[in-house]
Amino acid sequence: MATPAGKPYITEGGLTLQSRPYWKLPALIPTMVGLLLGWAVATVLAYYSVLGLITQTRPDIAAMVLVVSAIMAACLILYTRHYIVYGTKKHTLVVTDALARLMISERNYHIQASMPIEDIDFVEYFTPRDQAALIFHGKDNRIIEVPVWSMTDNPSAVVEFLRNKGIAVVQL
Repeated sequence: MATPAGKPYITEGGLTLQSRPYWKLPALIPTMVGLLLGWAVATVLAYYSVLGLITQTRPDIAAMVLVVSAIMAACLILYTRHYIVYGTKKHTLVVTDALARLMISERNYHIQASMPIEDIDFVEYFTPRDQAALIFHGKDNRIIEVPVWSMTDNPSAVVEFLRNKGIAVVQL
């Protein structure tokens, strides 16, 4: 049965939680507006600095502004790439009676990290809405970090499920 993205699917045997599509991620609109404004400012700075270099009015200042706009563009390229790559990832958390598994899928690769339930010492629950995460701590310093912020608006159902399984949850 397909699990609805963004809503925990809880059965007697376990829990399944999938990440939401990128267009439903929190803070998408403010991030896009910020990126667009950043690109607009970098473009205007680059345009006027090139214009200043061509007309030879204060070429020293125009060259400095061109360097600043190039640095700004490089940072914007890195952040835009990071945001696009993260938006294409799909996270799936599956917790059963025997196993906790995080699956990360992207176009070219799939990663699975799993931990037996009996090996889980405790789970840290980091609560800020835009950074909410569950961090599973297991034996031999094994750690699985689950980005709950990209999966659901209300992770309390997941936390309650883990507590009902007898797993200690520490809220930060």
